[in-house]
Formats: sequence, structure tokens, C-alpha cells
Amino acid sequence: MQSSNPNSNIDFNVYQDFNTQTIQIEGQVDKESSATYSILDITGRVIFQKSIQSVEGLFHENISTTALPVNALFFFRLQTGSYSKVWKLLSIQ
Repeated sequence: MQSSNPNSNIDFNVYQDFNTQTIQIEGQVDKESSATYSILDITGRVIFQKSIQSVEGLFHENISTTALPVNALFFFRLQTGSYSKVWKLLSIQ
């Protein structure tokens, strides 16, 4: 899943890998910025949240999904500045 925002300084991809039970975030920023990513359950409750500070250039983050309940639907939200993007995730084992 790729997303870019012409009003933002960030371009990123989010990959869910069922084999390794991870979510991979890869991106590029054109200046130093911060971002917050969250995993929410179907009711909107935050299950996991982390803030990252990216220096100019490429960044890469891995999130383990092994702590998530099995066979459920979740939402992954990435926020930077005034920009926010949400994806659906499945936890299947």
C-alpha cells in the first residue's frame, strides 16, 4: 500500500507480511519530521502506538503483529503533521 500527499513532506509504503507476522513501514521524507503510527481494534480503541522521529532521507520500521489477537480485523493509522492515512489489517494465524 503506497501513499503520498502533495501537501506533506513524506512518501511511504506499508506492507503486511503474514509469513513473518510483521507490518513494514518504508518511506522517504524531504526534511526532518515526526510521525505516529497506531493499530486500532474494530471499536477504535488503540492497541499499539509509537511515535518516530525521522531524519531527512529514508526510514524503515518493523512492527510485530504476534501480540495481536488472532483472526481479527484491525486498522493501521499513520499520522504526520496534518496528514493521516488509515488501512485495514487482518490478523490471521
